[in-house]
Amino acid sequence: MTTINGGSTKGNNGRRSSARNAKTIKLEHKLLLTLGCCVTFLCYRYFFGGSNNDLHGTMMRLGKQRSDADRMNRRNGGILNIRRAMTDPNYSRYEKLQAHMILSAQANLIDVSFRYNGQTLEDDDYSGVIGRFCPLNFQVQKDNPPDSPMFRDVLSKSDGCEPDGDNVIEVDLKEAVTLAREFDAFAKDNEFDATYYNVPKQLQLKGVVFHESRCGSTLAANTMMAMNPVKHRVYSESAPPIAAIKACGELYEDCSVEASANLLRDVIYMMGRSNDPN
Repeated sequence: MTTINGGSTKGNNGRRSSARNAKTIKLEHKLLLTLGCCVTFLCYRYFFGGSNNDLHGTMMRLGKQRSDADRMNRRNGGILNIRRAMTDPNYSRYEKLQAHMILSAQANLIDVSFRYNGQTLEDDDYSGVIGRFCPLNFQVQKDNPPDSPMFRDVLSKSDGCEPDGDNVIEVDLKEAVTLAREFDAFAKDNEFDATYYNVPKQLQLKGVVFHESRCGSTLAANTMMAMNPVKHRVYSESAPPIAAIKACGELYEDCSVEASANLLRDVIYMMGRSNDPN
């Protein structure tokens, strides 16, 4: 395990009862998530219908009802606890909708950052990594790829997705990835109809273009998008993969190549989730 910026290391006190308690708590969390998924599918289908635009519109309307104090708390570092938002009845309707939008891939990963008080990156695990999500308007890129060739163009044309935008959702990335994978597996195992339930699909990574100045990389990326705007999705110079690659330092002095690769895999997984019916 590698610790960055003063994070603590793990220890083993040899108590088997603690291990059993940890396993019991983990099992309880999985059961709560399963129940939460069932309830969420039914509740959001009942209240908001199956339309992605309806959910986005509802989020916008509920967002306008949030108090100025609540907005300020969010901007001062408030992190949404997705698991609790999905299972705790005391959480607000707006926060439950935010959690649902991430799990259903209606809010997309737009940036990755790290806690100032230290984060830990291991070969097969990490903590202290913050994911920023927002509902992106990929339609502008589909309609006219040359007009919105870069990821920053899509970001600037998506409502409330600027750095302090009202639609930006900050969460613990590890928790988001874990729940998204469980959510996807649950939907697949139970054969939920994606046209009825807002079930995301996983886009497979088909190619990577390394951008260099004046080498034609932007042209190559635009060509991929223009070949089939309806089916293709291109992230051109997007922030999350770059943050994952640089997380361990340029020479991997802060953690191993495997740790950086593990974080990058999760970033690509979240960016590959899509609620686009096409």
